Amino acid sequence: MKIKTNLVPDNISYKMKLKCGYHAPYPQAMCSKCMPPAAVVKRQEFRHVDYAEFMNTQEVANFIKSWIDSGCSIQRGGLLYGYYAEDPNYKGGVRAIVEAIYEPPQKGEVNSFEFEEDPDQSLVDMLAESIGLERIGWIFTSLDNSGALTSYETRMAARLQEQHKV
Repeated sequence: MKIKTNLVPDNISYKMKLKCGYHAPYPQAMCSKCMPPAAVVKRQEFRHVDYAEFMNTQEVANFIKSWIDSGCSIQRGGLLYGYYAEDPNYKGGVRAIVEAIYEPPQKGEVNSFEFEEDPDQSLVDMLAESIGLERIGWIFTSLDNSGALTSYETRMAARLQEQHKV
């Protein structure tokens, strides 16, 4: 099931026009023709998913165990593959069913990790699609136990969301 989103069209630019032609260059002056359009952030009416269910708990346990075995000193990340299903517990509810974790090449550090270029990514996506799965999220380790995302994790989530628009 594909989830509809209200993403901003790709052709809108929110950058200042530095050479307007109607006045002195920015920052000496600016007008409504050279200012970027206003952006209004609106809260999503509906959540993307109501519940994530991991079908292969041993795979999650192995992901966490290998991190713990490293002394929690090297952070790791993985891509979640699965599918979406209706969630009967919520009106209009959506459940993410996670069937597999794929760990692409990555560089882990004490407080972060970064996915590296993966020559096998298109093959992994093709194999997943052939068995009815799609990339539905990501999983990562973190030393921060507060439950809140760090600024790095927030930026990474935004970057991944932008790369993999629904």
